[in-house]
Amino acid sequence: MDRECTSPEQIGKQLKQRRIDVGITLEKIFEDTKINVKYLKAIENGRFDLLPSGFYRKIFIHEYCDAIGADDLRTDCEQFLLGAGNISDAISDETSGKNRDKNFIQDTQYTKENNRPFIVVSGIAVVLAALLVFGFRETLSGAKTDAIDQLHGGTARVLEQKKKGDAELQRKAEEKARKQAEERAKAEETAFMEELEAEALGTVENSDHPKADYGAVPQLPAKNELIVKAAEGKIKIKVSQGENVIYDGEITEGKNMKFKIEGAVPVRVRYENPNRTEVYFGEAAFKPLHPSREGRSRYYWSDGAVTFTKQKTAKQ
Repeated sequence: MDRECTSPEQIGKQLKQRRIDVGITLEKIFEDTKINVKYLKAIENGRFDLLPSGFYRKIFIHEYCDAIGADDLRTDCEQFLLGAGNISDAISDETSGKNRDKNFIQDTQYTKENNRPFIVVSGIAVVLAALLVFGFRETLSGAKTDAIDQLHGGTARVLEQKKKGDAELQRKAEEKARKQAEERAKAEETAFMEELEAEALGTVENSDHPKADYGAVPQLPAKNELIVKAAEGKIKIKVSQGENVIYDGEITEGKNMKFKIEGAVPVRVRYENPNRTEVYFGEAAFKPLHPSREGRSRYYWSDGAVTFTKQKTAKQ
């Protein structure tokens, strides 16, 4: 092959022929060098003026000649092709030049041929950014949890132990509150029973509580008086008139409580132990009030009537 360089077109034809002879396509050169195909065609057409100016023009021609194995053409025609008399400085450090600028010799426009490297670089940047964020978060939290994780089997186990600890604290708090409530209830019951005993002995005057007697069997009361007696063990009753609760508590075995029924509103009594409760109202006596152990309610009226509801629909 004639190696004299008479014109840009001639050297371009020589380069193209060399490429064809070795069986390399422009697309293959693009994949290897990432030089836009339009610049590769410009080299083969001798249109070096279409190449980027300065350093990149030298690199383009250098890369193209390396790709097709035309070092002899590059060496013989380099000075003419680049149009610059002194090129030794630009190519003397060819290894560092190629490594530094290989990713920057694509066309600056976004084209179909060179968009793949941009996508790859963008993907790598996203991955690196995600790794940096994750690493920063681990730096902040890991210092406090790494040692615990190693000793106790990881964060999940630490959270599980914390949950168990919180549940145990809550259980202890509930247990303490229950004991306090029981103690208060016991103290109130004790105080109430002492007050009932004092009333029975005549030591308490003008008490708001119903009077308690200790007689074995009370006499039948007046028409508007109600006597409730605990015939066996303790019994529990709740006495109310309208929204007003008159009494809510227990009566011990053998003791009586007396209530006076006045006004148009009946007095409601809830018996929690009807099978152990004796009731005396007016001319009637009930021993026991009912054979069942389930609670029962009665309404007592000032005219001596007894009903199961707020209305006078039935007699006891």
